[in-house]
Amino acid sequence: MFNSSNPANGHFGLIIGENPGRKLKSKEKWYSADEGNATDDYGFGVLPAGCYYNKTPHFSGRDNIASFWSSSICDIDTTCAWGRSFYYNYTPVNRFTLDRSEGLSVRCVRDI
Repeated sequence: MFNSSNPANGHFGLIIGENPGRKLKSKEKWYSADEGNATDDYGFGVLPAGCYYNKTPHFSGRDNIASFWSSSICDIDTTCAWGRSFYYNYTPVNRFTLDRSEGLSVRCVRDI
């Protein structure tokens, strides 16, 4: 679960505040049970593309999960990296590590 007071999360929680998943998710394309669970306050428009698990080869989560790679490699192992997930029925943003051979979405963001 996303914890905005955790230093590993950087400024993410300070910028977005409470319920970051709700504020960043697109209002459309999510599993129908998500009604009222997304506001897209910042126009980031997270869409539920799902993810690909290379080790078991299968695709999962279309319409109910959005998982993104971050640019940070794990502290203990260079074969894994940090990511963030958004779920249709959950307003926090989950932070996790995963083997870099798995398939997650990438969102390019530029500094202005």
